[in-house]
Amino acid sequence: AMAAGSIVRPVLEGCRFEGLTRRGFEGFDLTRGKADLGLLARDSWFLGGLDGIHLETGGNFSNSRVFLQGCAFSRCREEGIEILVRGPQDPQVQIEDCSILGCGSGIVLGGVLPQGVYTFALRRNVIGESKGNGVDARFKRLGSGSILIRFLSEANLSLGNALDGFAWAFPTDIDLFLDSFRDRALENGFRGVFLQGGMATSKLRVRGGILAKNGRSGMQFFTVGQMTLRFMTMADNGWFGLFFLGSSFPKTWAFDHCIFANNKRADASIPSTFPLTYSLFQNQIHFGKGNLHAKPKLSRPSYHLLPGSPCIDVGNPLPLPPSIDFEGDPRLLAGESAKKIYDMGADEFSPHGSAHRYGLDGFGRMGFRPRMGILGSAQDVRIGKTLGLALLGAKNPLGKKAPLAVPLLGFGEYGPKGFLDLTRVGGAGSQLWQTTVMILPPVFPDAKGVAQLKLAIPNDKRVLGVNLSLQWWVVLDGINQGGFVTTSGLRVQIGT
Repeated sequence: AMAAGSIVRPVLEGCRFEGLTRRGFEGFDLTRGKADLGLLARDSWFLGGLDGIHLETGGNFSNSRVFLQGCAFSRCREEGIEILVRGPQDPQVQIEDCSILGCGSGIVLGGVLPQGVYTFALRRNVIGESKGNGVDARFKRLGSGSILIRFLSEANLSLGNALDGFAWAFPTDIDLFLDSFRDRALENGFRGVFLQGGMATSKLRVRGGILAKNGRSGMQFFTVGQMTLRFMTMADNGWFGLFFLGSSFPKTWAFDHCIFANNKRADASIPSTFPLTYSLFQNQIHFGKGNLHAKPKLSRPSYHLLPGSPCIDVGNPLPLPPSIDFEGDPRLLAGESAKKIYDMGADEFSPHGSAHRYGLDGFGRMGFRPRMGILGSAQDVRIGKTLGLALLGAKNPLGKKAPLAVPLLGFGEYGPKGFLDLTRVGGAGSQLWQTTVMILPPVFPDAKGVAQLKLAIPNDKRVLGVNLSLQWWVVLDGINQGGFVTTSGLRVQIGT
């Protein structure tokens, strides 16, 4: 944007940026805040180069927005996505259903902020195997006046990054509303979540997520704001599950219904008076109403509750938000006691089993994006019954359908290290969401691009609580270099 009053809102759809020495997309406001600069990008690839997207907005940002949906960023040397805002109004920055894999850093959001309100929303993104942080917030104040940052983060996965999964470091003189809901941070080199900053009036909520197998702590934080930590599972971290960098805290804090399990130094580094209730500690005792000291019986690597877990039906009997668990199951399911009482941790135990999508659907040229589906109830996957899978949307807008699709059966939440991103084998925009152990017979989509597969579940109690993963490998010539697209995974836990 070079002229005052200009409106620059590029729309990128189905674009491919590859083999570049610099950035896939670069936008600047050169008018010192007198132009309106934004970006809309969908179903596009940013492969290699310096940054995938680098955007610096100006001060006149009230009528525009940044909206990124369903894009793939792979092997960018610096940031996959970097958005720096400087507007005094209310910029809307939304990033949804994107994969950012193998970059220098994943998503960087920041700016030098004058007085105003700023909104950022991250939903269902996968950020993995970067050389820095998965998600990085970098904000500074400009001048006086009130500043409010609204930061919404939901159902994102930050996996195997060299530093932090989510690095939320905010200034202490900026007001903040942070809501992290159902986010997962797994196998990051430092911390799953680093949270710092905000004012006494700030509201910070971290709920319904899983922070596991990180090199140091699951979550390290310090704030003087109003803090809620609820329905979290923090397990198998190298230092602590929860690490509080302070000695005092407001009495209004609400920390409850959490699981701390098998963290190496201690489950939680917190003062003895810390307000944690209705939570389970495996390796230490913390006094508080409803707290337990026991082994939680978790099914790794999904961190579901297993049958017989002491975390089932032992929560607070009073109503509490949120209403769903990390997969989307209702928070009040009748567990083993047939009582509708909250469970501890990110998972609400489903006695009859469950089947839920996870990860992202891949995509190819011409808007080709097949989807994983399930036949029947997501809370009814019992021994002796049948599990029904569906393949949807295996047809491009020109009417060309996939000739066949191969179902993959495996274990785990993602492919072996280095093979989550299938760009290197010709599948840019697709990911492997399991360690495959069996390739099932192919199915043939109908004229609408739909196929079904029914799998018999053994009537054998030895498979109770077993976790499996399924995924479609959809073949269509010319859709990309490899001639295939994968769907999201289906996480299955067998019940009775």
